[in-house]
Amino acid sequence: MSTKRPEEIWFAHYLARIHVDGSDSDGAFALTEMEAERFDGPMHVHDRESETFYVLEGSLTVHTDEVTVTLDPGDSFLTPRGTPHRYAVTSDRARWLMLSAPAGFENLIREAGVPAQSPTLPPPGVVPDAAANEGVSARHGVTYL
Repeated sequence: MSTKRPEEIWFAHYLARIHVDGSDSDGAFALTEMEAERFDGPMHVHDRESETFYVLEGSLTVHTDEVTVTLDPGDSFLTPRGTPHRYAVTSDRARWLMLSAPAGFENLIREAGVPAQSPTLPPPGVVPDAAANEGVSARHGVTYL
């Protein structure tokens, strides 16, 4: 066990802070703190991991084929592996924890992103949108619908 600073990565229009990755958890899970301004993401599905969203600041809305939920600070929502979903930051800015189980999604963030040059959101045009990285996403079991 050790304490370490999170790895900060600019991923699409997010600042992602990887707190726990697969090497820390023996592959069981990854814990990433995400921060972004208002946006509406694309519908997608994860073939390998389930995602749990836990909102720290702001509001998210998560859409699946069966339900739409709005999450405020302290709220959480699980999207099981294989569940088509999309989410939106519905406040001006939001910060949330994303628990991916098993681990692996953090590697997509690393491959599609770039190391953050500062603890801020990425400047426009620095990182391609996640959907523009379909090949990277597919290698990591994420399909955009």
